[in-house]
Amino acid sequence: MGKNSDRALKELMPDTAAAFEALAATVFKDGALSLKTKELIAIGTAVSMGCGDCIDHHCELAKELGATPAEISEAMAVGFEMGIGRLYPVLGRAVSKNLCGVDETDEDCEACRSVQ
Repeated sequence: MGKNSDRALKELMPDTAAAFEALAATVFKDGALSLKTKELIAIGTAVSMGCGDCIDHHCELAKELGATPAEISEAMAVGFEMGIGRLYPVLGRAVSKNLCGVDETDEDCEACRSVQ
């Protein structure tokens, strides 16, 4: 988040900003998972959400914690797959309904059986 946005939230919504900061402080500390691991998870999550500011922020923190470019890029790849992976069943339903003329409860269509 930009400095102006952060300042605006703290000035206009101080309780909300404080609650968010308290949550982040609770979550982002060493525990069963190391802080570095949590930052890598945050990078993947940020990629799947499409949050550029979040990606930049958590990449910076992960690097400070010793994350390698290979670890960061792998976390990004996992986030990318998870982000688009949720669309795979949507694509399947769209194809079966609109190209095969069947819904989830119907048998495979003739075209699908011929491919198998």
